[in-house]
Amino acid sequence: MSTEEIGKDEILLGNELEKLLKNYLSDMKILPQGTILLGRGRENALDKQDKKKAEQKTVEPSEVPEYIKLHTQRKTNKPIKRTTKTDYGIMWVDQDYGNEKEPIFYVEPNVVVKNRTNDLYKFALKNKVSLGPKWLRLSPFLARLAVTMNPASTKWNREQMYLEMDNAIRYFLKHKAEL
Repeated sequence: MSTEEIGKDEILLGNELEKLLKNYLSDMKILPQGTILLGRGRENALDKQDKKKAEQKTVEPSEVPEYIKLHTQRKTNKPIKRTTKTDYGIMWVDQDYGNEKEPIFYVEPNVVVKNRTNDLYKFALKNKVSLGPKWLRLSPFLARLAVTMNPASTKWNREQMYLEMDNAIRYFLKHKAEL
């Protein structure tokens, strides 16, 4: 699947997931603003001039975490299929990680990765009416993603994290008039 182009179904699913996430983050008042986000939650965003100034500053390679290096380097060992810049500070990226990573996951400060080679992501894209809507198959992973984007999530215990994920899934179902 790494050499396949992104199909129309996958683009539509990505747009639907992006819309659900944006609405959830907006209603929870943790919607990041701007096209390039510095951090979690309501932290300030950079514009193009600020980005150029930030790039001019030299940063020691040991100071930059590994996950940021992976998504900011021009050459990576994982192919990037498509990047969508949005008006709310989150970039959606299609990549191939296999089953080593979740179907959809968040990489700080502002990247959401759709793992195209994960078995669960492939399952969600199956064209079988009996399996239900494609967005519904990915809703548990979208809920986990949405909850972890909340800056307060690092302080939650397991029970509170699960309750927040359940609330996020309820939100998605209500938003789609399924609940």
